Amino acid sequence: KTALAQLEAATETLAEMVAVGVHWGDREHRALWRKAIERLASIPRPDGAVYDVWDKLRKYPAQLVFYAAGIAALGLKETLASLLLEPRIHQDFEETKPITTALHVYAAVDHSVARAFLKSPQGTMYHTPVSDHIAEVVRKIVQDLIPEDRDYYDGFDRFELLVALGAVYADGGSGTGHFPLGRVTWRRRSGSGSRRDPIVQLDTEVKQEGAGWFLMQHPAFGPSLDAHR
Repeated sequence: KTALAQLEAATETLAEMVAVGVHWGDREHRALWRKAIERLASIPRPDGAVYDVWDKLRKYPAQLVFYAAGIAALGLKETLASLLLEPRIHQDFEETKPITTALHVYAAVDHSVARAFLKSPQGTMYHTPVSDHIAEVVRKIVQDLIPEDRDYYDGFDRFELLVALGAVYADGGSGTGHFPLGRVTWRRRSGSGSRRDPIVQLDTEVKQEGAGWFLMQHPAFGPSLDAHR
């Protein structure tokens, strides 16, 4: 928990800068945000033996910046598609991966460790500790951009769902792989009807917009409309 707090404190200013830049920037700035996240996520492995729990944490600062940037871009469809589908992450001897595969909700913080040590600001147990904790950390980062809590948490759930879609569909994926969902899995059960269910909302959006849906317009997104459904 102390290590997470130290990484969060070290990352906060950068995450705020990138989120503000994404929110107010133009098309010509998109490559800057992509390269910043790619570089941050490509920190080399330290020499010697390293426990997997600590090794994964290398991705945590980049994950926080990615989430802050993505949530700040929710109203900017072309920028959001660029953030979700264009960055490529390379670590050590691994193959280069799409950002949605490299930095999805479970990519940096070990789930079992999170369940043992992470609790809500009220001291209660989280339903989905990694996702819930990231939501609280990023909330502070984008507070000035998204002042209303309801707008923020609905936006967080939407972004996390889009990351999950990208994780299975980016680079022409078949959609048959792991679908990394976090807090949206319990939030939709405790929400106030289907109008606030992000999965129902997204499904409705795709059906209405069809092949014109913003991710399907991007060449890096794999499935056809039928495959998504």
